[in-house]
Amino acid sequence: RDANLEPEVIGDRFALASKDRNIRMFYLNAEPSRDMTKASVTHPLDNLIDSLTGSGQAIKQIEDNGFTMGPAEPFKVTDASLQRYFKLGAVVGAVALIALMISYYIPFITIAAFLIGLLGSAGLYVLKPT
Repeated sequence: RDANLEPEVIGDRFALASKDRNIRMFYLNAEPSRDMTKASVTHPLDNLIDSLTGSGQAIKQIEDNGFTMGPAEPFKVTDASLQRYFKLGAVVGAVALIALMISYYIPFITIAAFLIGLLGSAGLYVLKPT
């Protein structure tokens, strides 16, 4: 429905979406729609192309906002230096929480459940695929 708007309006919407909402990928729905006033089927593809490169100037506005056009690429993932220790803390905390929940039902095996959980977690760490 929005593809049938004026090219300038569509271009402004693309530029605002990239600038304000930090949207980096757009899906252009160019399915034909029925126009009841003209009793015909309209094809919005030419309107979308005009909004991107023609009078709408969406690509120029998006590039002016600091984005570059091109194929999508994944972000570079970097690991933090303390990430290994934070994972260890999360695993110990999860095992402690499970041992605490077990202690509500069988109080005298709390420490045993905690130690078995730590052994199981260490075993899973050794057996991890990478």
